[in-house]
Amino acid sequence: INGKKKLSGFDIPGVEMSQFIKDVDNIPEETFKIHKVLVENVLRFSTSQRGLLVNGKVFGALDDKEEFTVNDFELLEKLTMSVPLSPRSSSSRQSTSGACFCTMTRSLAAFSNR
Repeated sequence: INGKKKLSGFDIPGVEMSQFIKDVDNIPEETFKIHKVLVENVLRFSTSQRGLLVNGKVFGALDDKEEFTVNDFELLEKLTMSVPLSPRSSSSRQSTSGACFCTMTRSLAAFSNR
């Protein structure tokens, strides 16, 4: 990321990229600034570090040469969905559809610098 590749250069399986890019472009700049504050001040990741935030759990920082592939995301999703959440966090961290929330922290920081 770090300015070397644009969002249009990614191919996300099952995602209509042209619509996704339009949707991202319509996100207010303030949202990315808030995400950057979260990544840097709460998760304690620098802009150059990569990690994942999944249902409130932080995975990382990942090594610079470490790849996180589609298969890794699928495995992480299965693991996340198979581990019950603690009673105090179940209502706030898991949606009614059961989908897991997962984001790459480096992506948030990179988009915050756009």
